[in-house]
Amino acid sequence: MYNRKLNFVILFLCISILTVGCGGRDKQKEIEDIYRNVYEHWQEAKVLIYGALIETGEEVTDEKDQVYFVVEEPTYQDLESIRKVLKSTFSAAYIETHLSWVLEGKRPLYKEIDGRLCVAEMDAVGEAPTDEIVLVLNRMENEIVIKVAAEEENDACEFYEITLVQEGNEWVIDQLCEQ
Repeated sequence: MYNRKLNFVILFLCISILTVGCGGRDKQKEIEDIYRNVYEHWQEAKVLIYGALIETGEEVTDEKDQVYFVVEEPTYQDLESIRKVLKSTFSAAYIETHLSWVLEGKRPLYKEIDGRLCVAEMDAVGEAPTDEIVLVLNRMENEIVIKVAAEEENDACEFYEITLVQEGNEWVIDQLCEQ
């Protein structure tokens, strides 16, 4: 009788552990899928923010005699196309707090001059998180905090802590901190 109860308890514990373990793997995969999607958007936004992709042409000056270059990249022909990429990658709060300079301010990175999208010349080094999740720090219904590896050539840090939030139906970056 004692052995039967013990066997039942052991069997119950094994099934419970397997059930919890499988659920944990499903949640991990869900987080990886969410981050993979955000990371794809980040790759496009990073290029725009740090001016690495933009094919430029003619040099023009704005009303303040600041030098800009006409964007010849067919994907980006107006400020709305830049806004769309930013909004698909970052929360509204992050854009307002950290990226307002891209489209606003005394010398925005992108500006329409004579009806053409133009970009300011800049020499910036950007953040370089990878798509490799090292650790899930927190998971709530509308927020995920993860630690991801940094690109190897980035000597400033080894990891980034990234907070993802859900805005509407999309997950976006709300915080990006070097670790």
